[in-house]
Amino acid sequence: MINTIVDRTKRICIENPVEITAVAVCAIAHVLYVSLFYSVEVLFLSSFMGDVQFVGAYFDDTLALKDMLRRFGEHGLLGYDVLLLVNASLFEYTSRFDLVVNCINVIACGSFVVYCMHKSITDKNISYYLGVVLVSIVMFSTMQGSSATMETQVRLGLMFFLFGAYFVGDVITKHTTSRTLCAAIALILIGTNIFGTLYNFAGLPVAFALMLIFSVRDRHIDRNYYVLAATYLISTVLYLVMYDLCCFKTAGDGSVFNGMMFWILHPLELLKAVCAYNGSAVLGYRIMVDSLIPHWAYLTVGVLVTGIYAYSIVLFIKTKMYEHTVLPVLLHGYSFFVVILALVGRYQYADWTWGTCNWYHVHTKLGLASSLWIIAYALSKEMRLQFSLKPVVALKAALGLASFSLIACALFIGIAVDVKCGPHVRSWYQNKADYMFVDAADMPVDKDGKTPLLVDKATTVMCLDILKKYKLSVFSDSATAAEGSQ
Repeated sequence: MINTIVDRTKRICIENPVEITAVAVCAIAHVLYVSLFYSVEVLFLSSFMGDVQFVGAYFDDTLALKDMLRRFGEHGLLGYDVLLLVNASLFEYTSRFDLVVNCINVIACGSFVVYCMHKSITDKNISYYLGVVLVSIVMFSTMQGSSATMETQVRLGLMFFLFGAYFVGDVITKHTTSRTLCAAIALILIGTNIFGTLYNFAGLPVAFALMLIFSVRDRHIDRNYYVLAATYLISTVLYLVMYDLCCFKTAGDGSVFNGMMFWILHPLELLKAVCAYNGSAVLGYRIMVDSLIPHWAYLTVGVLVTGIYAYSIVLFIKTKMYEHTVLPVLLHGYSFFVVILALVGRYQYADWTWGTCNWYHVHTKLGLASSLWIIAYALSKEMRLQFSLKPVVALKAALGLASFSLIACALFIGIAVDVKCGPHVRSWYQNKADYMFVDAADMPVDKDGKTPLLVDKATTVMCLDILKKYKLSVFSDSATAAEGSQ
């Protein structure tokens, strides 16, 4: 059996050298970046401090089942809490555990998208290979960084959404077996209610729209559509009940209705926020926050990227890609509705620049990758990058290549800026880590009463005492031994 697996792996590598090389190089680059600049043992955010108290309750034997149904704002944390207990039990509650989980997540998602792209495109010409390289760079981009708690749960939700969307897409296009339907149901329920967040619902509007469109086209509602709709309904109700969100108020204690009305009454700001969000897929957050280019230039790039997104949707329809797969459009819909959910939920704190926040890069990369995938599909299927005397064909090829070029240039600028800031990120983390060894009496606070670990002094001291009591994180036996050996 082992020999069979080895032989099959060799054959895949020999038959797909560009795909394997692109994924491998980008994955290794991402892991190295995270290892160099994020692998500092530090617990510094208020959400982390909630984790410390959760772990303390676990070791005190006071942790109840209902405590597993924590949430951060509107985002459930059940899946992360399971991993948190694994981390605390087996790995002395190290923050590096999350880095490893997130790297595995990024590698799984990136490899899966490239695999789906490879599977959907039969004409493997230069446009396909350009697309594969660019999609690999996008999916493994350093701009998505790495963190823990909410970040880990969000990424887990995204991964399960991606895998689930693959099977949901097969059900929608009626390439369905009983296994496909069962896999779609299981991944929707597990991915949303255990490992997901509210953002997992971002894929619902497009999924329902596609089922409606296919039903109208075929003048018949497939019975599997009823099953999918019922699964989504059950998942939604269950999520609201599990995390006590039936009467939830958005950030700032505002209602969802107020958030929706705010953006309806400010459509230009909404459009700018969406364009900025799309632009962040290639430029990242640091260019904006450090004011390395004027805001109008950043927004211009966002408008161009949004135009490319719209162009890719047109190509998706014109090339009838939907007859083979709808996964790229499901990813597009997810990426788009994530920012809509975020803007509605946090409208009191948002102007259009807020759409560039680095928290959302893990989501917006799916929209960018799916656009590149669709353009590569269209170029490979219809244009084939052959010189043609037909002006329409030449124009389509030129637009596709121009889209690739614009995204590639902006992407390399964004990644270069992010990598250059890497040492500063590590220094920031290290500065926070040093304060984990400061005595309670000497712990400084700022004018807002917060310590360098970003919470009030009482909470900081309490959480550090928990870590010391149970020898966790920087106070674990392994960490102490490592420090003593240096």
